Parts: sequence; structure tokens; C-alpha cells
Amino acid sequence: MNNNANNHRRARNPGLHVNHRKRMKEKFLKQGLKGFSEHEIMEMLLYFALPQVDTNEIAHELINKGGSFIGVFDLPYEEMKKVSGIKDQAATFLKLIPEIARYYFVQEALLAASPRMTYEEMADVCVKSFIGAQKEALLCMIFDSKMRLLHVGIIAEGSFSAVAASFRDIAENIIKMGGASVVFAHNHPSSSSEPSPEDVDSTRRILSLLYNFEIELIEHFVVSGDTYNGILKMLKGKEDTFYRKYNL
Repeated sequence: MNNNANNHRRARNPGLHVNHRKRMKEKFLKQGLKGFSEHEIMEMLLYFALPQVDTNEIAHELINKGGSFIGVFDLPYEEMKKVSGIKDQAATFLKLIPEIARYYFVQEALLAASPRMTYEEMADVCVKSFIGAQKEALLCMIFDSKMRLLHVGIIAEGSFSAVAASFRDIAENIIKMGGASVVFAHNHPSSSSEPSPEDVDSTRRILSLLYNFEIELIEHFVVSGDTYNGILKMLKGKEDTFYRKYNL
């Protein structure tokens, strides 16, 4: 869209534009997002990044480019800025939304968890840590000797088999933090939560390495969407002799 069109978008019936925003906000405060279409939700989000701009057309263009409402947030930063009206501030704001969602849901899961987290509570934190993630990454949950959580967060990006090469450094950092046991999780953004043969082989090597550092590996989860699989749980059922070696 050319500059004249942009100017037209900004100048079009400013009184109507202000009243429309007011009605949209009042509707939201009264009933939440019930009854809103996808482009209206996107339009309202953009109010806070583009306070002086009619965001209706921009919302439509973003959703068309992303292929869906969710797809907008997955667009690369520079691709977002190819949509007319989207500049640094608006693109940064949109990239912030899924990060806030992940942070919110992880904190919610941690607050709801028991002092000594159950297997399912650990899995829940891992699943929520990857909400909307488009890149493969490795999550680490570190516990002290009394199973108190010391740390949770993404520690590396890239395929798990590639990250596994640096696990000696990771183990040393766990010890420095006072960690006695750990949960790892990585995601499969575009496939199932079924562990790959490489995931299983890497987990075996990591289990052996951590054993030498006297760090217990509680589980290594593979996450995809809202599903997960625990590799150690799977191995425990199939390879009892492997587990007896490590007293698990």
C-alpha cells in the first residue's frame, strides 16, 4: 500500500474511529472475547501498539499473511513488518504476546504444583513452557536434594541431539546451582511427541553422564502441542536391566 493509502487510513473519519475503539473496549470489558471475530481480536490488540491508526485493515492483512490468528505471532519479525502499517513497535508487541502467554501459564502451573512436584506436575510445566514455540529448544528443571525447585527455563535452542554434545557444561552448571536432580524436556514443534531414536540414544548418554556427576535424571520429556512422552518412563518398561545399573 502506498503512502497516500496510508495517509487515508490514518485520516479516515477520526470521530467514527475513536467511537469504534470505545465500543470495542466496552464490549470486551462486558463479555470478554466472546462474540469477537479473529480479526476484531487482532484489531483490538493493535490498539495498544498503534494508538493513532485505524487497525481494522492491518488486522485483516496480518491474518491473511500469517494464515490464521495464531499464525500471525509465528511470523518472523521482519515478515511482520512487510505488512503495511506494522513497524518496529507493533512487531515487537506482537512477538511479545506468545512469550507472555508462556510465562503466564508456566507461573500458573508452578503456583498450583505441590511442594514436592508430582510427575504429572513436572510434565505440565514442561508442556506449558513450549506453548506456541516454533523452534526446537531444551528446557531444564533443577531441584535440590530435598526436591525443591531451584530453576526452570530454556537453556538451549536447536535439535536435542545437537544440544546433547554440550551436556558436560550443563551438568557442571547444575552442580554450581546446588542441583541434585533434574528434568529435561525438548519440543517437536512440527511432529508428534513420540521420541526419535536419536532422542533415546542421547538420553542414554546423558543419563550415564549425569550419573557420574551424581545428578539424578528424573525424566526427559518430549513435548508436542499439549501432548508429551517421558523417555525414561518408556525405557523403564522396556529395559529393566538398564535401569538397575543406575539404581532407578
